[in-house]
Amino acid sequence: MGKSHAVENPLQPNLTVADSDSSKFSWCKSPATGLPGQPLLDYKVRDDRFPENYLDHIETSDADIILVSTHKELLEGLVARGLDFFLVYPSRDQKDEYLVRCTVRGSSLQFIAMLDQMWNSFINDIENFNLPPDRKVVLRPGQFLSDVIEAIWMIGQVTPSSATRRG
Repeated sequence: MGKSHAVENPLQPNLTVADSDSSKFSWCKSPATGLPGQPLLDYKVRDDRFPENYLDHIETSDADIILVSTHKELLEGLVARGLDFFLVYPSRDQKDEYLVRCTVRGSSLQFIAMLDQMWNSFINDIENFNLPPDRKVVLRPGQFLSDVIEAIWMIGQVTPSSATRRG
């Protein structure tokens, strides 16, 4: 999608764009355990505070634009809290393109395999999410978030509320 590029190259010098990684809120370290004489185990478990902790983070962010996850429960939480947002996502037929993008950027094989397996489910969840069509932006092949973010920002500037925009 190009989230890192959008964060590192904002539309305007005084505009702040944040990429809010949901994994920092959906997972937490489990208490270290181990057998006597064995190294302690350090592993993560699902944080039962998710998605509320993530939504709290989004609501209190000072960023002008916040790039967030599209977890279904998160999207429902954004609506429940009255936060206006846009959904930007690739078209269903771009699966191979996105698998290559993930490989090139150095994503783990585990992540790439999960994306490969879950692609249609992820796209289904987004397509079926009840949001006005003018709040959904489908990226075309070869298109990145940075190609559409300015238009989204401008729409947010002239409407009473904004998508993932603060200010």
